[in-house]
Amino acid sequence: MTVRAKTAALAVAVMLAAAPTFAATVTDGVAAYEGGDFAGALKALTPFAQMGEAQAQLTLGSMYVYGRGVPRDVPAGMSWIGKAAAQNNLDAQNEMGLIHHNGRAVTRNMDEALKWFRAAANKGHPPAEYNLATMYWSGDGVMKDFSEALTWFRKAADQNYPPAQMGLAAMYRDGEGIARNDAEAVKWFRRAAEEHNVAPAQDALAMMYFDGRGVAKDDAAAVEWLRKAVAQNNGAAQYHMALAYLKGTGVPKDPSEAAKLFHRLADRKIPEGYQYLALMYGTGMGVPQDDVQAYRWTMLSYMAGKGKPASDDMETLHDLLETRMSTEQKRAAMREIMGAPDGKPQPQ
Repeated sequence: MTVRAKTAALAVAVMLAAAPTFAATVTDGVAAYEGGDFAGALKALTPFAQMGEAQAQLTLGSMYVYGRGVPRDVPAGMSWIGKAAAQNNLDAQNEMGLIHHNGRAVTRNMDEALKWFRAAANKGHPPAEYNLATMYWSGDGVMKDFSEALTWFRKAADQNYPPAQMGLAAMYRDGEGIARNDAEAVKWFRRAAEEHNVAPAQDALAMMYFDGRGVAKDDAAAVEWLRKAVAQNNGAAQYHMALAYLKGTGVPKDPSEAAKLFHRLADRKIPEGYQYLALMYGTGMGVPQDDVQAYRWTMLSYMAGKGKPASDDMETLHDLLETRMSTEQKRAAMREIMGAPDGKPQPQ
């Protein structure tokens, strides 16, 4: 081998040794980011972003925009994401739309959001199609247009995108921009519920079975779908399951099981949990009758409603408790609400 040939071979060997394994390193960097290893992500992705690799630019840009593992620097982050979007990276175009739409990192700009969502949606990107549909459905930044919303929901739903399947199902169920079609609603709720285990879809499908809309009325089937959603801690399903236990719909009547579910809702500060627990403790349904607990949940319900009762029953219960309870009982209830023995909030 000549000296020139040896020199060329050595140069190639050096370059190969120095070059990273491109796809693996970018993949590892993205995995590190998604796993919360931001230092590892920064180290892996920065050189590839500088080399013009779009996925690295998008992920690095997101780190800077939201201050994940680096000092927050929105202009730098937007620059990186913009570079990826300019290369027709559809995730980056959708992210640009989200940033402008949400207004958390930059001033909200619905024209820019629409532009970027449409850019990605026109190329068949399901999340962007869904985001565009929601803008038209809600009239958020554009004239409300159910026909456009339906078109874009369907495009994304046909690509098996669960949020769009939910949106399309809801439009058919509610008859928004299209004739109500319960069978189509059930079809799309079922796809999201069965194929993707989407808890809100499971809850919605249960309601269709309870009401006999698009399917034969079947309380037992409704309860089975509710159980699947409750197992995922879905609040709406917990509420509907609690009502089923209260009424004995599809399950044996069991107020104590209902109370457990209402407690789970109350623990998440969902007002319906407060309301039903107040009524149950006030009457001793499914729980021991306890005026202090009834008053506690009544007051939390009033606080959630900004001083207004959630129902006539709640107003009646409140007035009854005010009459029959002692001052000390009311103070005990308020101490529980405030979370301190002396009734004053304590630092957390």
